[in-house]
Amino acid sequence: MQINTIEKKAYSINEFCQLFSIGRTKTYQETKEGKLPIVKIGSRTVIKAVDADTWFQNLTG
Repeated sequence: MQINTIEKKAYSINEFCQLFSIGRTKTYQETKEGKLPIVKIGSRTVIKAVDADTWFQNLTG
């Protein structure tokens, strides 16, 4: 039996914060500084998974 898993392509702000253990204020600060791109889908704001991974890899401490 094969189990199919669906990999998320984007995270809500709350999901991103939980996944990377940072607060909403820091998340929005990173977006305003141009370090973390966001995408608006209607009234919803999401962060693409590939952008989240890139952001995490670029952290310097």
